[in-house]
Amino acid sequence: MELGGFIIRRLFSGMLVVLCVFIIGCWLIRQIPDAPAELEGHHEPAWEYRSNENLPFFYWSVQADSILPYVCRLGWDGMPNQFHSTLTGYLSLDFGKSRLDGVPVLTKFKDALPWSVSIQLPAILLLFLLGIWWSIHAVVKPSKWYVRLINSLLIFLHSIPGFWLATVLLLLFANTKYLSIFPTGMQNLRVDHPMVALFTHPHYFILPILCLVLPSLAFLVQLLRNTMQQQMEQLVWTRAISTGMKTKRAIFKEILPLALIPLGGWFAAILPALFSGSVILEQIFSIPGLGRLLYQAISNRDWPVVQFIFLVSGFSTVLGFVAADLLIRKWDPRHLKEQS
Repeated sequence: MELGGFIIRRLFSGMLVVLCVFIIGCWLIRQIPDAPAELEGHHEPAWEYRSNENLPFFYWSVQADSILPYVCRLGWDGMPNQFHSTLTGYLSLDFGKSRLDGVPVLTKFKDALPWSVSIQLPAILLLFLLGIWWSIHAVVKPSKWYVRLINSLLIFLHSIPGFWLATVLLLLFANTKYLSIFPTGMQNLRVDHPMVALFTHPHYFILPILCLVLPSLAFLVQLLRNTMQQQMEQLVWTRAISTGMKTKRAIFKEILPLALIPLGGWFAAILPALFSGSVILEQIFSIPGLGRLLYQAISNRDWPVVQFIFLVSGFSTVLGFVAADLLIRKWDPRHLKEQS
């Protein structure tokens, strides 16, 4: 019952945060000037967002007194307002239409989501496996020259921007003047579903996945290595070694489960990455995912698409934090003792 109450409290507080993000997003979009003139002919002339522009924004507004102009009061604007209309549409699963072509926002989201997942999910799995493997290797053999060299290289890769790394990889491995091994992007990929393309044309995905894995690998390795080194100074490590257990087996059985506890906070960022994509990398590699969709929507002031992606990102962030708290409570021995 205590765990259920914890989940309910976290979800309730998270939903309040998402609601605040939704209100602020609606207000900011209302303040931004309308689309430029060259875009006026490319979207549906009559749609819900534009029809609500003349309505009041919220249920209440600050109004100046008609007799004393320096005195303000809180006035009731009624139920037909822009926020109420947009929120009612969202609750009824009507997320509006694109300003550019009239396509439903949910349709565009469903078309772009698999492409972002096909890049982000393999990158997360590869990052997790490589991080655990190399951190254990770095703890077991910290004095080896190649361990120090690779650790320094990982720190260097972590310090450079993702777009710069993507540019260098394209220059070296997708340039006819050097090594034209991989394609420059997915603009020539003729496959309808990205999961099919991931297995039939994996060379299209290698460079984008590397651009996601390499900058984050140093942080993950540093986190796991420091945690394992701290645990190896505790009595649990002395007890495991005193039983005659081999070093790697003792790390896997006794140290690694405790070292994975701090990764619960890192897990909170996984879901937003899956549901929002990478704006820069998807634009560089021409990946038709959520990141590129968000970039194009902002460039064309397609606010229904922007608002929906931001809201999904906020909602997935809340779910990520709840999942991270649950993992920490499950893995952390201190919580296990409290529950017993």
